[in-house]
Amino acid sequence: MADSSCPAVGITIVSPEEAGRKIPSDDSAAPSHSLSACSSVASLTSCDGPRHPGDGANHAVVDPTGHLGIPRQATGSIRRRVTADGKRLATIDQSIACRASGEKKGSSRASNRAHPAEEPCSPGKVVSIWGDATDAKDFFVPFFSEKAVNFDGDISRISHRVGLVCHRGHKEGQPNQDDFFILAREDLLLFGVLDGHGPDGHDISHFCQERLPKQMMHRLRKEEPPLSWAAASSASFEEVAQQLKAEVPEKCLNSGTTASVVMLDHVGSSEDSTTLRLRCAFVGDSCCVHAKRPVGTKSWQTEVLTDTHRPERPDEQERILAAGGSVVANKHADLGPKFMCPDLNMAMSRALGDFLAEPYGMSHEPELTTEVVLDRDHEHMIIVASDGIWDMVQPAQVVQFLGKFKPEQAQQAVEKLVAKATLRWQEKEDVVDDITAILICPQFGMPDLTADA
Repeated sequence: MADSSCPAVGITIVSPEEAGRKIPSDDSAAPSHSLSACSSVASLTSCDGPRHPGDGANHAVVDPTGHLGIPRQATGSIRRRVTADGKRLATIDQSIACRASGEKKGSSRASNRAHPAEEPCSPGKVVSIWGDATDAKDFFVPFFSEKAVNFDGDISRISHRVGLVCHRGHKEGQPNQDDFFILAREDLLLFGVLDGHGPDGHDISHFCQERLPKQMMHRLRKEEPPLSWAAASSASFEEVAQQLKAEVPEKCLNSGTTASVVMLDHVGSSEDSTTLRLRCAFVGDSCCVHAKRPVGTKSWQTEVLTDTHRPERPDEQERILAAGGSVVANKHADLGPKFMCPDLNMAMSRALGDFLAEPYGMSHEPELTTEVVLDRDHEHMIIVASDGIWDMVQPAQVVQFLGKFKPEQAQQAVEKLVAKATLRWQEKEDVVDDITAILICPQFGMPDLTADA
């Protein structure tokens, strides 16, 4: 039934005025305020110990939730998922619909626009959700506001439960430098998080966000014969690096971005829907975590799939020193060593961009995680996030926290996780990092992207 109102949902929100408030340090889910589905959300993310926010981390926000679903036009019928007790769940389609219709004044924009990677994903129906480019106004949006989002297709046709947050941190004069994308076909889900750094990091992260999945899908689907995941990933990162040098040569010298690209697809033929496969290619420190537990049990097993590219990692340090770069102790005792070269100093050893450091050991060659096979006998969670989360909440704690929620509550879960990390930033630091987090709760069985609404 058509309903143009913004449905009320529970969302935890932190305003700039609350930044100085004392923050609870327990791991319980904070009580939520009753706000509309298009209200802004406080959030953050990162992975292996605190890092200075200026060392290469920034993020943006989009309101996604459980089962995604937005009609191609933002007005008209909006699906709502309802729990057994009749309570309405917030979903990403409701959030984006509110923003696209302009009913919520002051909310970030949402535009009906196809991702450039949809073309190589075709034939077949494709759904996309992706961050918008930064413009001049984004330097002055409120702290903790959501990143503007683009969308295309009927999001409710994605079978996997999805939660997404990308919002600006609290850094004067700096926009949200994070970016993200989600692309869904009936046989796969391709998604990623990018965390820009440097004076033009927001432009670099968006440049790569539009081009990297397009290059990867072209090589996986259009080339004859199609490339392997490893070959497609390596060639795509290299191609995007060359495009940066050709199209934004000045900006990419001292600015760059992390990139973690994840594919979830079916093993074997599309008719075999009993097993899913998880693969990731990454540079930098936007970590990917997989968690599972046997169906009907409570204890989650946590595995960090990505091995963060820090300059102190032995193999990374060896490459840097061989190229003439340096790895030096950080002046802040609680922070890790830095990658030093004549013109830049970095907290990471691989990124897209930062080409002034390339002669001294900076690399954009992606590392591939071990392929993970997901089976029906377990429940699974996949979390990809920028370091705004991981710097404040350890992976096992993230999994324990998210595991309190049902798959249908994926959006609520990731919103509360981001709010939790944001509060910890406010308690411990003078600034708050941008945060982007994507939560996927895989559902077995083939998605239905072709059925009529």
